[in-house]
Amino acid sequence: MTSREQGLEKTHILPMIIEELQISENPVSYAIPVYAYKSGEDLFYPGVVFDRAFVYVGAHRTESVTVKRIGGTDFIFLNEMRLVPIRGVIYGIITNGRHIALAAKLREGGHAFTILDEKQSILELLGFKVGAFSKKECILSRIDIGLAGEKIYAIARAKTSSGEQCPDLLIYEKSPGKYVYKQYDRLIPTGWNGEWYTYTRFTDKNIEFHIIDYRGKEKKYKVSRTDIHESYLIPGSIVSVDGESIIMNNSYEIINYNLSRKEIKWRKTYENLVYTPRNMSALNQQIIAYTGNTAWIIDKETGNIVKELSFDENITAAILDQGRLFIATDNTLYYYELDGGELRSLGKYLIPGTINSLNSLEKALLISYVSPGKISKIVYADYSEPIRLSIPVFKLMSGSKAEYEFREATPTIRVLKQIGPQIMVVRSGSKMIIADKGSKPGTYRGVLQFEIHGYLPIYDEVTVIVEKLETVFRKVKIQPRIVPSPMGPYIPVVLEPIVELDEVYLVIHSPNRELYGASHVLYNVEKKETVVPVYVLWAKAGIHSAELFINVWNRRNLFRERFTSKIIADYDIPTFYFRVTMDTARIWSPFNVEAARITFEAPGAEFTIIHDLRRGWNELDTHGVIPTRVRITLRSGITYVVERGASWIQLTKS
Repeated sequence: MTSREQGLEKTHILPMIIEELQISENPVSYAIPVYAYKSGEDLFYPGVVFDRAFVYVGAHRTESVTVKRIGGTDFIFLNEMRLVPIRGVIYGIITNGRHIALAAKLREGGHAFTILDEKQSILELLGFKVGAFSKKECILSRIDIGLAGEKIYAIARAKTSSGEQCPDLLIYEKSPGKYVYKQYDRLIPTGWNGEWYTYTRFTDKNIEFHIIDYRGKEKKYKVSRTDIHESYLIPGSIVSVDGESIIMNNSYEIINYNLSRKEIKWRKTYENLVYTPRNMSALNQQIIAYTGNTAWIIDKETGNIVKELSFDENITAAILDQGRLFIATDNTLYYYELDGGELRSLGKYLIPGTINSLNSLEKALLISYVSPGKISKIVYADYSEPIRLSIPVFKLMSGSKAEYEFREATPTIRVLKQIGPQIMVVRSGSKMIIADKGSKPGTYRGVLQFEIHGYLPIYDEVTVIVEKLETVFRKVKIQPRIVPSPMGPYIPVVLEPIVELDEVYLVIHSPNRELYGASHVLYNVEKKETVVPVYVLWAKAGIHSAELFINVWNRRNLFRERFTSKIIADYDIPTFYFRVTMDTARIWSPFNVEAARITFEAPGAEFTIIHDLRRGWNELDTHGVIPTRVRITLRSGITYVVERGASWIQLTKS
């Protein structure tokens, strides 16, 4: 069945799975979408930063730095290659392709910030001293790390052994391979995504916002402490940087703040925790925000809501990438394209676990999830050359079936929710077949999963509209002229059913009963043109206005259909019955026959008369001949032979 016959089609995009990685044998504390920048290629790649792993898409494969335990010892792994053992518990890890930065809590107390160059440690910072004369020993108590392009940044807090607060440290790479740190009274790591890195410094009267872009260029903005509410002065509050405007999220409110004009351009307040992924600011004019089961696409400049979406389950992750929107609810991933203010659904995928992070850039998609076995995994999929799968709305008659041929690839099909109690879904070759076993007319919906090896599996609701079966035939064609054959004269009738038929039986006759014919019973008639011979038992020469009656059994339902046609008989075709009692013969004729030449035959004897036969039984005197058969010659010159003792009537030409 073609798409035009079926009606509306929904096209799904199946991205190709490039790699699947195990990140950790335990659930991660957080999974945040970020970007890795390669200056030699001048390209960004999508990534995800975890507490104990950092994964991003490289030029040809995923690049990963992970922590794995072997024999009770934690090791750093680079692309599944073991590097060095580490001490303490890692809670922050990133790489710029040259160095690996680690933040760890030590078992003996304190924290450590480490920079690795391959397998060598080029920096290990546990603490520092402050004071001009009496030096205070400061021990690191927390490290937050991030990237701006290929530069690693870290902000470290510290305390003395007695618990006295020490200055904060800003740590960064001043020149290739050389890391330095500066002391400040109070620093806040307000956010990063690889395209930019931001931190906030408190002075006596002001707040300084420091924004470093991926090329290493730093801008500083001074803002009065009264201009920004203290609820925004928290780690990770900046989620977007676009020129001199920053978008900040304090968990319950989102604002767009212009650092130069020192004014709030717009504000959105929510009753519950609201999340805003850090997408590529330079490429997107909108941001995505979500809370509970509702998501909003918001224009960054005006704050206007471009689109609102609601789902049956709570949203667990989302990302907006140049008009491509991905939203996850538990183990379901939705893919949309945004065109103006309209969203077009392109896919709904099943992921084998709970999705906790998404990132997409330039047709690459990273999906982070936790499996039912509590193992953290990531899938790298690519939708630059996807498989397209179109599923129509099926329309079929009650008791019939509809077929749909897949175009690009043939998936396996699994029924997740039955369409209807009497509607079956099967795959035959490259076709999907929807077969109904007699449902009542109406609209039925079910959920099917389609899976092609090497691609993300999709599932969606499939709609089947069952219509009342008014007629079982798409075409009925009656040939008007009777055709002779060795099996007897017949009328060819061409049938093309809409549905498969269990039994078919045809009868044709004229109102005056001068034409009568019937077919054999046909079983299991398929949905294709079939020529059915309707054998003529009798017909008077001439043109007849006949009625064709077709009796059909389908799915234990009886259908009777009636058609009219003109039938031409070139000569009389009677069916005669013959009975004899002593010297009286009885001949039954289906219609009036004038001047019939009737010859009674017996062994050694014969007698001929000319007699008009009337419709019904005619009594004739045999004049002493006890006939065993009768020859009846009509004015057309055709002779019929009627034998005795047969359970059927045999007609032949003499």
